[in-house]
Amino acid sequence: MAGRQGRKNGDTRRWRRTVWSSAIGGLLSFLTAGWLLTLVPDDLPSEREWLTADDCAPSLWLDTCVGGAVGNVILREERDGGHWLTVVDLRTDTPADLRMSGPGPVWEAAERGQRLTLFYWRGEIRSVHNGSAYQDVAGLPVHEWPMALGGALAAIPLGSVLLWFAWWTARHHRADMPAHQWQVMAASSALLPLGGVGIVCSWVADTLDEAYVVMALATPPVLGVTCAVSWWRQRRRESAVAAVRPEAPKPGSVLLVHVEGDAPGIADGPGCLAAGHIADPALRELLLPPTLTAVRVRAFLRGDPPGLVGSSGGRKGVAIECRDGDAPVLLGTLLRDAPLVLGALGAETPAPRRPRGARGPV
Repeated sequence: MAGRQGRKNGDTRRWRRTVWSSAIGGLLSFLTAGWLLTLVPDDLPSEREWLTADDCAPSLWLDTCVGGAVGNVILREERDGGHWLTVVDLRTDTPADLRMSGPGPVWEAAERGQRLTLFYWRGEIRSVHNGSAYQDVAGLPVHEWPMALGGALAAIPLGSVLLWFAWWTARHHRADMPAHQWQVMAASSALLPLGGVGIVCSWVADTLDEAYVVMALATPPVLGVTCAVSWWRQRRRESAVAAVRPEAPKPGSVLLVHVEGDAPGIADGPGCLAAGHIADPALRELLLPPTLTAVRVRAFLRGDPPGLVGSSGGRKGVAIECRDGDAPVLLGTLLRDAPLVLGALGAETPAPRRPRGARGPV
């Protein structure tokens, strides 16, 4: 009784931890998306052109190409909470006061009289290069803004799923519910395609509003497909679990299982069933008593110990309810090994059930 109560209290703690961690993770995802969107420029097509534009010819500067010019460093200083470089464009002898994007590699290495390469885009200095090192000018979109936009558009569905999962878990907490629900599998399966849509939008959308519209239009069909597939997979798995029948293991074979129970002499953890004599003394210590009898095979439930589920294949595993006298014992194993485990326990093939909806004898 004490063991059951302890597992019940542990299940309640895990449930609360899952709800709170999912809710906090969802909020953090939305905060991260909001911060990443601050790095995204307003004019997306123009910024894409800047990232892919070719260099201008030395004597011909156009708005469709990137112009490069050599400049001399006049002053490097920190002021107004920023990092500034004053340079002179040697092509036009025009000074420029540039606030750099933090103490980057160009600003830190700049010295008075040093020559740098200034890159212009549509009449504005966008970045400063010192050999292979480069640094963007502050207040302008950074080169990595497509990654920031893609990350934001991927973080939005992630945050939505985590918040939904926290709400759904809080409302559907029962120990007798399946540990792996098709609704949860559908929501998690939708993350990858929706994240892919967000990444594609970061490279092709002309505005943020257009990206949001595409994401909104893509969400219903993606969720519809993942819900249908997850529901079908769960129904197929339920049928496979219901169809498990005992099979006699080969003589001399040893079947490893995970054990959870209150029966005297049975320790929680690994155990084994054998068909015949076991020569290995280490395995003989794990041998389960011959008084153990199988009751039924079922999918894992939320109230099952985490060690049972995690050590028995998760979604690929099943629980076998047993009894040792009056004491309940749970065995965890892979679904494909369940028939052999039943055979090693000496379980009898149950009588066939009447199909649902069939009429009884008159």
